[in-house]
Amino acid sequence: MQKDNLYIDIYGFSVNVEAPLDIITLLKNDFHYFVKDILVDTKLKIKSIQTEDLYAHLPSQLVASGQTQNAITYDLGDIRYNDFYGEALSVFNYKNEHATIYYKESSFLHELIYLLILSRSGKWMDLNGWHKIHACGVSLNKNLILMMPSKGGKTTSFLNLIEDEKLGLISDDTPVVDCKGNIHPFPLRVGVENKDALLNSFKYINEEDIYAFKRKYFSEKSLLGTNKFKNQISVSQDSILVVGIRSTFETPRLEKISKISMLRHLLTHMVVGIGLPMIVEYFLESTFRDHLKNMKILISRINASVKLLRRSDCYQLYTSASIEQNVTVLKELLSEG
Repeated sequence: MQKDNLYIDIYGFSVNVEAPLDIITLLKNDFHYFVKDILVDTKLKIKSIQTEDLYAHLPSQLVASGQTQNAITYDLGDIRYNDFYGEALSVFNYKNEHATIYYKESSFLHELIYLLILSRSGKWMDLNGWHKIHACGVSLNKNLILMMPSKGGKTTSFLNLIEDEKLGLISDDTPVVDCKGNIHPFPLRVGVENKDALLNSFKYINEEDIYAFKRKYFSEKSLLGTNKFKNQISVSQDSILVVGIRSTFETPRLEKISKISMLRHLLTHMVVGIGLPMIVEYFLESTFRDHLKNMKILISRINASVKLLRRSDCYQLYTSASIEQNVTVLKELLSEG
C-alpha cells in the first residue's frame, strides 16, 4: 500500500503524519488551512501500520488504567496503549510525542488520526494560551461567535450565514481565543448529515469535493474542506458573543445580556469545553504532573474568557423553527456591529 506524509502546523504545534495515500488526502482536506510543505521540527509524529494481529503489539500482564466507550487504556511508564476494541491499537509515547497506530480498516484510521491530532494539539495550545470555544464563528465588522449545544443547529446556522460570501469564515465548530481575548480562525472541514444540504446551498461546489466520514459511534457524515468555500478566512478585532437557546417562539427573539450572564455560558462552552472534539484518552494523562497542567489550563481558560468578554457585546437568541429567520437576525446584528 502506497504511503505518504502530511505536514501541518497548528499555531506552533507541528505534526508529521505517515499514512496511506488515501488517508493523507482526506486529512489534507480536513486541515487544509494548517497544511505545510515542510516542517523545521516536529512536535507530534504519527505512524500507521495495517495488521490483522493488533495484540502482538500489546504487552501481556498489563492492568487497564481506564475504560471508555472509545477504548481500553493501559499505561506502562511513558507509554500509553489504547485498545479500540479490536479495531485499532495505538501506542503513544508521551515523552517524545510519538504515536504508532496499528489498524485493520483504513476508514477507522481516518477518524483516529484526526482526533489524535486535535487532542494533542489542543493540549499544547491550551498550555500555551490558545483556547477553543465550542461555537461557530463568522466575521464582518466584528466577529460573531454563536454558542449552541450539540444538535442545537450550530452547523446549519453557520452554513446559512456563509452563503453570504461577504462574511469572513472563522470556524464552524471551534474558534480560538488567545490569552489577550483575541479571536483567531480555526477552519476545519465542515460536516453535515446530508450532502444535499451543501450542494443545494452552494451551487459552485462539486459533488466530488465532498467525502464521507465514517464514525465509530455516530452516523456517517459528509465532509467538505473549508478551502472549497468562496468566503475568505478572516477575523476582526472585536466580537459579538451570542448564545442560542431553542424555543417554540414563532419568530426569534434577540436580547442583550450582561457580561456576567455570558460568563456562565463561556464556562460551559470554553472553560469546561463541553462538545470540543477530542479523544480524552490522549488529552488526559494519569500523572500528578498532568493534573497540575490541567489546573493551569483551567485558570488560563478563565482568564481568556474574561479578556474576551471585555471586548465583546453579549446577546441571547431564542431561536424559532425557521433557520432563515434566525440567520436574518444574526446577520442584522453583525451588520450593525
